[in-house]
Amino acid sequence: FTHVNIKDKFFTLEEDRHLLCWAHKYGYGQWLAVKLAIRRSPQFRFDYYLRSLPVDALGRRCEQLMKAAEKEIEHMEKEARANAGWSAQESENKVDIADSEKSHHTEQGESLQEVKLPSFKEMKILKQQREKEEKEKELKILESKVEEIESQMEEVENRLKFLDHCSKEMEIAGGNHSNSSEFPEELLPELANLVANSGFSGPNAIANDFCTEHKLSTSKKLIMSKIDEIAKKEKKVEEGDTRAVWHLLPEYMNLLSVETIRHLRKEKEERLERLHSTGKKNNEQEKKSLSSHNKEDGALGPDGEFVPFPEYDGSEIPRENKKAFTLFCNATRKEVKRSLDAESRKDKSKVNGILKKRWYNLDSSDKSTWKKWEQWDAERHARDLKIFEDAKKAKEKKNSPKHISESTKKINGSANQEISIPKKKRDERVSIEGRDNFHIPKKRRS
Repeated sequence: FTHVNIKDKFFTLEEDRHLLCWAHKYGYGQWLAVKLAIRRSPQFRFDYYLRSLPVDALGRRCEQLMKAAEKEIEHMEKEARANAGWSAQESENKVDIADSEKSHHTEQGESLQEVKLPSFKEMKILKQQREKEEKEKELKILESKVEEIESQMEEVENRLKFLDHCSKEMEIAGGNHSNSSEFPEELLPELANLVANSGFSGPNAIANDFCTEHKLSTSKKLIMSKIDEIAKKEKKVEEGDTRAVWHLLPEYMNLLSVETIRHLRKEKEERLERLHSTGKKNNEQEKKSLSSHNKEDGALGPDGEFVPFPEYDGSEIPRENKKAFTLFCNATRKEVKRSLDAESRKDKSKVNGILKKRWYNLDSSDKSTWKKWEQWDAERHARDLKIFEDAKKAKEKKNSPKHISESTKKINGSANQEISIPKKKRDERVSIEGRDNFHIPKKRRS
């Protein structure tokens, strides 16, 4: 609602907002509770004026704000009735009838249907639409003014051309001829218009066209040097140029006629539209290619850009996918804690309550972005789960007894083929046949 002030002291918008909210929370007349809420609030820790106000002054300010809010609600109801198609007299008569019927129905215990006012979000959207419409109207007005100025310029140019033509005829009749070694300055605007409309053609072709059109006795080299003096051939990507085109220098732009200005403007708009459409197609193709080829590496985020997944090897159980509200809380929890004092930071219920309020106060567009992040996290979880299951199956296969026996057989076979361990050589004196009869002789006693 509109900001209201008093004469002796100017309250800020934040102070008035908190006073109204506390009056609504604690009820009418509970000004001592409002004062204690001010003392407890960390936002008004250094607001000594508001903290030092007595209970009566706070009550007066709250009453003043409530009256202002009631007046504004009445004004909004009148606007709503006017938008509904009621005239001023009809709305007043209907209000009087409604009041009388309301008193009659309240006696009987019935309730009347009130005028539904838009919510804060709806009012915000309506305000944005009005601002957009106003901007569009301003643009249309400016465009119409530009067209009027261009038509006036065209009339002036036509008059000047007529005067130049008359002066040339008088010079020819008087026998005065211009020097062929210098470029005639009166033909400079026509040369500038020809160069601006020539596009990407070469200076020799422009000089030929100019000579044939005006039947000049001046040399082509002189015309080509004049072209290089007034214009520059370059490629401007920001204007949608695909190749090098002639662009007049800023100091010679005033020589252009209205027709050439309009023609150049249309060409520029067409080039930019073409470039924008090709850019959109390329982005769509990139998105399709990324979504088709890199599904395992990442997914599209809320902005339409490819966001890669974090690295995961499948050694541990993957993180569960989170909902939009939990993702929002994880992103804004630190910011909420910074706005609180040291004691209230430890209070989890208070922090969670603030996060809930912030979530409910979000616009539909902001909520949709977090829901898109929820989809991205779900795709990430599906990818991680697939990797984890594949790694688990590979581990089970590796530890199975069949796999172990096959691996040992392969190892033994390869060892027998590749490595041959030599046997220990026996003593040549010991024969194999007399092996059992062989014995060590005892030592004889003396």
